[in-house]
Amino acid sequence: MPPVTARGLHRTSRLGAQAQPRIAVIGGGAAGLTAAHTLKQLGYVNVTVYERAAEPGGKVLTYRAAGSPVELGAVFTTSRCETTLELAREVGAPMLPMQAKVAILDDDGTLVTARNLVARKHGVIARRLALWRFFSLLAKYRTRFERRGFAGLPPELNAPFAEFAARKRLLPLAEIVRYQSVAGGYGYYDTVPALYFMKGLGMTYSSQRFLFPLGYQDLWARVAQHLDVRCSAEVTAVRRQAGSEGHPVLVEVNGTEEAFDHLILATPCEATARFLDLTGEEQDLFGHVVRRNFQVTVARVEGVPHDHSMVYLYSNTKPARAGHVACWFRPTEERTIFAAYQLLGAAQSDAEARRLLKEDFRAQGGTVTEVLSHRTWDNYFEHVETPALNRGFYERFEALQGKNATHFATGLIALEGVETCARYARDLMREAFAPVTT
Repeated sequence: MPPVTARGLHRTSRLGAQAQPRIAVIGGGAAGLTAAHTLKQLGYVNVTVYERAAEPGGKVLTYRAAGSPVELGAVFTTSRCETTLELAREVGAPMLPMQAKVAILDDDGTLVTARNLVARKHGVIARRLALWRFFSLLAKYRTRFERRGFAGLPPELNAPFAEFAARKRLLPLAEIVRYQSVAGGYGYYDTVPALYFMKGLGMTYSSQRFLFPLGYQDLWARVAQHLDVRCSAEVTAVRRQAGSEGHPVLVEVNGTEEAFDHLILATPCEATARFLDLTGEEQDLFGHVVRRNFQVTVARVEGVPHDHSMVYLYSNTKPARAGHVACWFRPTEERTIFAAYQLLGAAQSDAEARRLLKEDFRAQGGTVTEVLSHRTWDNYFEHVETPALNRGFYERFEALQGKNATHFATGLIALEGVETCARYARDLMREAFAPVTT
């Protein structure tokens, strides 16, 4: 075994395959697969990925309707998503520019562009100044945003985005953040801390968007082909400092125990808590985590009068309208197939969500004739709120990295999203494990 520092980092140059550490990655989504892919690039050969679902991809999940891919999770990538684009090039996953006629249905029922929406609510000088201030702030924070994770960010970003935007005079920009954050499952800008939106926009925002014509999940299936990925693998227990023959981690999966030297956790905290032998610090940190119930429904809808590819329903992106359709998207050439996105309140049921779905399409002149597919993400966008941030939540969480032979690469500490999770996992592996030569 190579020496391990107090942070659990390898500092080894020459190892044969038999002498190399055994590394378990739990979670076969963007973070877990990128972690394993990066470890392989670094020369590690004994890396096993466990994924509970029948296919790799995690919250990247593709359904097929009318012969075309329909995304039940992440939909597109952008020209700023360097890690995702690099992986796509490496594994040969095709991409196409996203051509979408996008509109926002304003409160008065008028379909407008994003620019016109903001112009209806704010004067030209306020709009221009807000845009200038926003890019000035991104430039100010750029070096900190480029670092892995949220630790060490300026405390002013801990405030809810609405409060931060008012203080920084960004309210015209906040109009766009409002409808996009709800439609994307991230919640209401009145309560979600600004650091999530600002870092996410700073890392990935671009008007140049790309779709995967074979489905976004195809990218991750291609990445998984080159790795040891075990799907339909139910991890029921992880015990650290309990392994035999010098392996400190025992993983119980599908009723069988496997011994490992290092553990990479790329699963939501809610799932991790069900199988991990949590320390007191881990248990306390996990207790602060909140999450969203986000639903995606693919349905056949007749009678919607306009031909837009994507429509945001502005009036439905306010807390009082929780559960209503925040956005719909026509993902195929068959214009009667829609993907609808709903952010549910804590007490709302699937039945109520289905009722609201039909009600919202009816209000636009449409009739839902058939539900083709449905996915509930009940652990979406794990994050913490302002009080926990003010008490150093992320500084404490990052201090866990490497302890008990464990590294965390989850949406909680990376920000829910394909690129943010993949980039965090890549950077963490490069920091934690030195290249191996044989």
